[in-house]
Amino acid sequence: ELPEYDALDRMRHEIRSCGLWFSAHPLDGIEGVGADAGDAGRRARGPTVTRHPGRRVTVVGLPCAMRRVETKQGGLMLFLTLADRSGLVECVLFPDAYRRFAAAARGEVVRATGRVDEALGACTLTVEALEALAVAGPANELAGERSRNASVA
Repeated sequence: ELPEYDALDRMRHEIRSCGLWFSAHPLDGIEGVGADAGDAGRRARGPTVTRHPGRRVTVVGLPCAMRRVETKQGGLMLFLTLADRSGLVECVLFPDAYRRFAAAARGEVVRATGRVDEALGACTLTVEALEALAVAGPANELAGERSRNASVA
C-alpha cells in the first residue's frame, strides 16, 4: 500500500493534471501568507473586502484576470481580479497607479493595498500600492500551468 500524499503535494498534482486545486489552496504553502492573514480590518481577504467600504485594506492573492482599458484622456488603467482563499477581489489601478505598478500585476502572487470603494452594490479595491511577492511552491505550479495553457490557446 502506498502512503497518502500530504495536502500540498496532492494539490500540486491536481494543478498539474487539470489546472485546478481541490485539496488545498496555492497560497497555503507560502510562508507569511497564512490563513490568519487578517488583523483588525487593515488586512482583508476576499469577500471580507465587501464589509469594509471606505477602509484601507491589504489583499494577497493570485492574479486570475486582468483587462487594460484606455481612459477618455488617453491614459491606461487596469482592472485586476485577485483570487485568495476566500474568493475573488476586484481591483482597479487608475492611470497613475497603473504606470507605477504595471509590472507587479504580472506576478504569480501579489499584495494589493488600497481603499475599498462601493458603487452600485459592488465593492472594488482602488489600488494605491501593488507588489509582486517572490514565492516558491504551489503558486509556482499554478503559474507554470497558466503559462503553458496560455501558450497553447
